[in-house]
Amino acid sequence: MLEALSQALRWLHPLSGFLLAGTFSFLLLAGDNPHPVIQRWRTRLLAWSGWLALALLLTGLLVLGAKAALASGRMEDMFSLPAWLQLLTRTRFGTVWMVQHSLVTALCLFLLGRRFMAPELDWRNTSIIGLALAVPIVLSPAFAGHGAASEDEVLAITSISFHLLGISAWIGSFLALGALLFTVGRNEDAVLGTFLSHAFRRFSHFSALPGTVAVIASGIFTAYLQIGSFAALLGTYYGFLILLKIVLLIPVLAIAIHIRHLLQPVFAATNCPSALALTMRRWLTAEALIALLIIGIASIAAEIPPALHEQIVWRWPFRFSIDATWEQPYVPLRAFAGLALAVAGCIVAAAYLYRSRAAVHLSTLFKERKIRFALLFIVAGALAGLPPLAVEAYPDTYRRTDAAYEAVSIANGARLFADNCTACHGISGKGDGPAAKSTPKPPANLTEPHTALHTAGDMFWWLTHGMPGGGGMPGFADRLTAEERWDLINYLRAFSVGYQGRVIGHSIAVERPWLGAPDFNFAAHNGSTGTLKDFRSKKTVLLVLYSPASASSQARLENLQKSYATLTAQDVEVLAVPIGETSGLGGAAGDIPFPVVTQGHEEIVRTYRLLRRTTTYLGADDDQDTPLHMEFLIDRYGYLRARWVSGSGADGWAQAEALTAQVAQLKREKQILPYPDDHVH
Repeated sequence: MLEALSQALRWLHPLSGFLLAGTFSFLLLAGDNPHPVIQRWRTRLLAWSGWLALALLLTGLLVLGAKAALASGRMEDMFSLPAWLQLLTRTRFGTVWMVQHSLVTALCLFLLGRRFMAPELDWRNTSIIGLALAVPIVLSPAFAGHGAASEDEVLAITSISFHLLGISAWIGSFLALGALLFTVGRNEDAVLGTFLSHAFRRFSHFSALPGTVAVIASGIFTAYLQIGSFAALLGTYYGFLILLKIVLLIPVLAIAIHIRHLLQPVFAATNCPSALALTMRRWLTAEALIALLIIGIASIAAEIPPALHEQIVWRWPFRFSIDATWEQPYVPLRAFAGLALAVAGCIVAAAYLYRSRAAVHLSTLFKERKIRFALLFIVAGALAGLPPLAVEAYPDTYRRTDAAYEAVSIANGARLFADNCTACHGISGKGDGPAAKSTPKPPANLTEPHTALHTAGDMFWWLTHGMPGGGGMPGFADRLTAEERWDLINYLRAFSVGYQGRVIGHSIAVERPWLGAPDFNFAAHNGSTGTLKDFRSKKTVLLVLYSPASASSQARLENLQKSYATLTAQDVEVLAVPIGETSGLGGAAGDIPFPVVTQGHEEIVRTYRLLRRTTTYLGADDDQDTPLHMEFLIDRYGYLRARWVSGSGADGWAQAEALTAQVAQLKREKQILPYPDDHVH
């Protein structure tokens, strides 16, 4: 009950503001006219604006009360002054509310008391002052809603502000325009028709068209910020509301186009405007009712978490993926053929609409042969090009992971894989385990590229419910917790990347980052603590995995100590991670200038040993198969760019000059890709 009341208030409150701003805007655009009917229309609108301001003030107070009651969970707090004060003084919503309603109070007093305080003030100055107060009132919700909580706060607030302005200029003017249409429709007067035609033309050019563009453009950009992906648009409640808004916006735009391009030119040329004015008013009423419904849906969306923070539930048995299908036979050919057909259909439709735009009626549009022909091409293109790109999908396909892609999760996943998966998939993950021959289908080879083409949600579904189609793999929901299943998925991704990463050598591929370095936490011998992410945008990291018992590894640490000052001057931090026990630090702890990891080293080694493979050595995939010394060069944007495995047959970075040359190249590079995702997808 309380939530329903809150939603209704959240709909009425901004609606009052939109109508106020739109009314003042339309009055100014319509201009002056001495006709007594126009004077009465204008007087009536200014009187209504006072009552709208009062409604804005009262609904604002009720919104505050409902917010306080929802925050505490007690209905009695809706009218509790202490609960109000707590909300006003301790939340961003309260701060914005106080600023907004200071302006609302001022506007209400001005409109309701202007006859007594400033009787000489004419309608034009009243509208200017009213608009100056109404615009910041309309914009204020942008500073307390989803936009204010967005990572791109400035962009989000700016986009939402344009959206609110567009609604005010376009839909907010419907009250004033509808009243004018009603007034003209009741009077057979050519002067009134001329005034309406002039006012409508100015409204169309300077308010409705810019407002529509602002609403659509800002709506698309805001949806991009708050939704993030096409899957979230289709798989979340927030996305459903946005889709519903889009569907309802189509008839609103169709009616607007019908009025502007068909009715308005006829109205401007007629000598008997009253009947046509009433017709336009009926169309405007229909447009306004749908627009009110859209605003109501938007008020609901403003109160729920955006899709970016909702868990996605995919309700379709398939999804489209170019990455997973493009290498299959004839897929590129069928996809391009379908695209060509669809583009041809769009060109035919666009050419027809452009040539006959003055004579096209919405009611008869789809009866035209060329439009039907164009639609046939578009449908044929979709049927030809989309099915080859489809792959099987599940409710969890786009599920967001609960475990970050970091060393502690990957290391735990490695242990879970050894305990639960090696019987079928084998230690090497190639599907050659001792139980592989007894399964209905051969276990998947996890070293092949197809592993990376499945979403993390696909793998979570398989680990939870088993492989579909009698593949033989059971579900692990009764043996592994959800967090453990995500750890296992993180390991499988790192495992797959380890095979892909065997092409990485000690020389970087210039301006070609692609492999994100798994994050980790560490504590070092010198008291420093942190994560790998802490170095992003600041320093390149040389991650050194060394063996304390190896003389060659100890000698390498000594060489790094000597060149550490040079590396530091190039904004490089060295992190040394012992393979095994931490007792041997390669010398007295006080003599080592760079951090030597003493806590977290086991997870780091277990994770980064997955990246030990080279093009000449694939590894045996057991715990003993770890080189004595490995070094990884991670750029300041979080990507692993180069690797040297000691004993792999190359001198690598044994000479300081070879390492500093690679570091210098990384220092010259700008950011090419966004930072690596913290979760697998």
